[in-house]
Amino acid sequence: MPEGLAVETRDAARAQQRQILKKVQNGLKSPWLIGVMVIGLLVALHLVAPYSEWREAFAQAEPSWLLSAVLLVLPHEGLKVLRMEQLIPCVKPQRLLHTKIVYGMSCVAQLPVGTVGGDVYRVMRLEECGSSAEDAAAATFLMRLIGFAATLAISGIGGMFVLGSIFPIIGPILGGLILLLLAMSKNPPRFLGRLVERADDTRRGAFGRFLSVAARLLRHVFREAAALTRKQIVGVLGFTMALYAVRAVIVWFCLLALDLDVSYFAALVALAVGNLASSIPSPAGNVGLREGGIVGVLAGLGVAVAPATIGALLFRAVMMVGAGLGLIVATLAYRLFSPKVAR
Repeated sequence: MPEGLAVETRDAARAQQRQILKKVQNGLKSPWLIGVMVIGLLVALHLVAPYSEWREAFAQAEPSWLLSAVLLVLPHEGLKVLRMEQLIPCVKPQRLLHTKIVYGMSCVAQLPVGTVGGDVYRVMRLEECGSSAEDAAAATFLMRLIGFAATLAISGIGGMFVLGSIFPIIGPILGGLILLLLAMSKNPPRFLGRLVERADDTRRGAFGRFLSVAARLLRHVFREAAALTRKQIVGVLGFTMALYAVRAVIVWFCLLALDLDVSYFAALVALAVGNLASSIPSPAGNVGLREGGIVGVLAGLGVAVAPATIGALLFRAVMMVGAGLGLIVATLAYRLFSPKVAR
């Protein structure tokens, strides 16, 4: 097949894949599906504790702690912007637009089915900031890998202290292996090199096409990781750890607002375990998975299940309110100060 025709065929296939992904994403945003998820969530919450207890708990929450938690969401999302700029420097000139996208995604991600297709949406929106779809997908996947490695390390180290067992040390070990694999991107192992080299091979059947797509993504991820300088790698890791630290403070403030005697370290471990649980694919936008992880750790520390659950859901509500406020500010700033809009 001539090279020009092969390129046109590959571009047409990628365009068709993007159209399919967009249809799936729009279908998952169906108001009927979201309504069913919300009703199911409300029923589940009532089974955990009667609504009278929920109202009483929220009414007794200390407003100063809640306000502090909401305000912390603003710099938390700003760190996300700076982290992605470390991975894709070309989006930096479009920081106002990128900031608006990040706040919008964080706000919607707190809703049922909000996070389904979120990375696909991020890739599409990052193209508006000047990034190619391949670079945006690779950077997003790379960011997920680094974040997952940090989650494994923090949850494992915390688990050793909470459980008093050496078994959770497997978390830091696995996290270190992921980072080591990324560090070897300039000279990948032979088996990964062969897989990456065969990324453009034509495979038949649905499973074969899936392997081709996975291999292409892996190739772009290794290419993205190999192109990172030491300064960028340190920046990505630094922003990831800073995000964890700030997010743990938000969780801690939400628990303190309910007058729960929990330390910052316990909130950090609970958050890490909750994020680890939310990595499980869920059609409900991970609603309940993260909360289950947080409640599990807090219950192990002696906190009653009902108030721990309310605190975990309060954290989700605080993130939604804070991201919503940030979205309003970012949208106004984009409309007022963006050169593109000004023209």
